[in-house]
Amino acid sequence: MAAVTSETMVLRRATAPSEADASVPAISGPDVARVTLVGGFLGAGKTSVVNQVLGHVRRERLAVIVNDFGALNLDGSLIESSGGESVALGEGCVCCSVRDDLVDTLGRLVERAPRPRRILVELSGISDPGKVVRTVAMLERSMPLVLDGVIVVVDAEQFPSPDAAHYLLARDQLCLADLVVVNKVDLVAAQGREALQERLHRYVPEARIVSAKHGAVPLELLLGESPRGREALPPAEDAATLGELPGGAHGFCRAMYGSESPMDLERLRRVATELPPWVFRVKGTVYLRQRPRAATQLQVVGRRARIDRGAPWGSATPRTELLCIGAGRDFDAAVLRACLGACEALEPRSFWRRLFRGSPRRERLPRSSA
Repeated sequence: MAAVTSETMVLRRATAPSEADASVPAISGPDVARVTLVGGFLGAGKTSVVNQVLGHVRRERLAVIVNDFGALNLDGSLIESSGGESVALGEGCVCCSVRDDLVDTLGRLVERAPRPRRILVELSGISDPGKVVRTVAMLERSMPLVLDGVIVVVDAEQFPSPDAAHYLLARDQLCLADLVVVNKVDLVAAQGREALQERLHRYVPEARIVSAKHGAVPLELLLGESPRGREALPPAEDAATLGELPGGAHGFCRAMYGSESPMDLERLRRVATELPPWVFRVKGTVYLRQRPRAATQLQVVGRRARIDRGAPWGSATPRTELLCIGAGRDFDAAVLRACLGACEALEPRSFWRRLFRGSPRRERLPRSSA
């Protein structure tokens, strides 16, 4: 499912009719706030995930919308000022407590100077993420923000069974998840973890699923950013190379893909929503054949992909540089390289030669005299 404007393309593989609203035209540009939703049933550990972000993000204009300040572990050394329903933190971060209207809260945040680069929204444990997704999709038409991804946290020990009173709500909260964080896995035996994984794959077969203890998930998975802030990526190799994520993020790998060959937009659109299930995030700059004078920004989280127009290349050499993050146990650099390499555009003569190689010649049919 895709919606295209001259500036932005939002891609997502739809699994239900209601998901069509999640792919709509959006405002694009370098100063657009990216919104990440964090949902999950009561007690799953959403606040632990948010605490981790607040404790590790540096030099990042981050805004966090929560239901209750009291549940957050706001380190006193980070707090610069507080007042009303917001707390200003160091490093350009701000926390807001949402009371009634999420639309008004988001509106106030994007009007701040400087505008936040990231907005993390912690949803209520009894809320429907689908309604919030549709709200944010609607706001993309009128506010400088875009939906970056939907993260749903699951309690590995207490996820409701099919005969439980709140089973339907907990299951429905998963429907639009791009990334599912199975939290508290240390409290469950291996057999129980495997059984829960099978259930989750049935509920959301296209979502990426990761395990966590105390809500600890690499920030590059949650936000697509390094814990050290927005710094330059290391030089990309011409082939995807593996390396473990920093900060002791065992079980996850990242690969850098680099190439000076332009990519084709249609192929990129198709591949971005059909990456292997062990690829959780992809981000970086793309050298696009249809936009050779300017960089194109690609953001993929789970099954959601976004393609935005970037800044002109200027004196820089046009090239594709992508950071890919996924499950270390299943990560296959060769497969990933083949997937991304398939996006590269062929020279016109080579393309037609490949297309018609071995094809039978067609005879021209006479025109009808009618």
